[in-house]
Amino acid sequence: MTDDHKISKKIEDWLSGAEKDFEIGLDDIRDFDSYIGKELDDIDSIVEGDPNTAYGRVMKLAGVAGHAARKRPHIIGLLTGYLHRFISIMKKVQKEMGAVSFTISVSFPFDLGISLTF
Repeated sequence: MTDDHKISKKIEDWLSGAEKDFEIGLDDIRDFDSYIGKELDDIDSIVEGDPNTAYGRVMKLAGVAGHAARKRPHIIGLLTGYLHRFISIMKKVQKEMGAVSFTISVSFPFDLGISLTF
């Protein structure tokens, strides 16, 4: 199993309830960075064809990012580098779903809130 698949499996196990928590070790940070970038690329590629799925996936990714940052606060800088990608995707989701606006909020301890207004 590649490192990219290992971090994906850790996250999916946590999301499915198979694991109570997932830990981000120092060795996982590079893989986590790669995971976030790949997920954003995948989400961006489906927005126009399936905005509902894209919105669900971006919400899930925001939850994963928040959880990881609360566990390893030193990765907040890494995650803030992706905020522009979240904004870009949400602009497309807003347009495709006919929403009036979207909101992205970042709070402390790190949490990434995303919502649409219709």
